[in-house]
This record gives sequence, structure tokens and C-alpha cells, in this order.
Amino acid sequence: MAVNDMILTAVGNLTADPELRYTPNGQPVCQFSIAVNPRERTPDGTWKDGDPSYVRVQCWRSLAEHVAVSLRKGVRVIVTGRWREERWEKDGQKHSTWLLTADAIGPDLTFAPVEIKAANRRDQAPPEDPWVSASRTRPAAQARPAGAPGPEAGAHPAVPSRTGSADAPR
Repeated sequence: MAVNDMILTAVGNLTADPELRYTPNGQPVCQFSIAVNPRERTPDGTWKDGDPSYVRVQCWRSLAEHVAVSLRKGVRVIVTGRWREERWEKDGQKHSTWLLTADAIGPDLTFAPVEIKAANRRDQAPPEDPWVSASRTRPAAQARPAGAPGPEAGAHPAVPSRTGSADAPR
């Protein structure tokens, strides 16, 4: 982390399934957006929903692969990372957007229990892997490199529990 980075923590719900892709040199990168919905208590004691804000999130390497198999649209997450502005020029017009580059992502346990599974360590995909040059817009579930373990293999750390248990490895 650089000096004077803006560190941001956001809590919200995924607006769509995460998209996993691979850079030309084989680095996994995952992107998704979350809707942050503020709520406030009114003087009569009821709750009022505010207008949502949308945060674009990007994560890299093993975090990207774990997010792609662990999270789905609607899941409430806590994301912390570096808040930065991306700037570019297209057709003579200057553009910018804000992006949260995640250092850590986890499910919000306020609303659902999860089962934690230890991740299996594996080497990075070799550059000659055909998936490295695969479509950059494939949904995460279809973009996994050949031979990479899927969620059924228990290779990823935070998989929502189907049994409602919150067991952790010992």
C-alpha cells in the first residue's frame, strides 16, 4: 500500500455475479459491483431506506478466484481496500470512474451463516493455458481454467453453507 492511499470499507449486496478473467500473463482478476443501501431511523421509530450508491470492486490473484466461486448476485459482503480514480481518454474526451481495489472481502454474517473451508494452494496457470486468452466477459463460473478445482472440490475459503452450519476448520 502506498502512502496516502484512501482506504475504504463498504458493505453492500452484489448487483450481479462476479466476472473472472485472466490477464495475458495469467493473473486472475475479478470485478463486480455492490449496492450500498443506507437506512435511517425516522422520528416515529420506523426505518427508511435511502437511495443506493454503487461501488465497483476489483480484486486480483487468489482473492479473485475465491470471490468468483464463493459469491453470487444478492450476497451481502464487506469489502475493504484502496479507493482510487481511474482516468482515461477516448475520442478526445476525458473520462473517469472510481474503483475499489479490494485487499479483503468477506460475507456479512449478520444475514447468513457460512461454512469456511481452507483453500488448496496451487500454482498459477501457465502462460500457454488456452484460458489465458479466453473471452474477457465470460461469467466467473465459465471462466475457470481447465483443471482448476471448482466449488464442489472445497477449494475455496468462503462458500455459503447449504446446511446452515458455520463450521470452521480446526
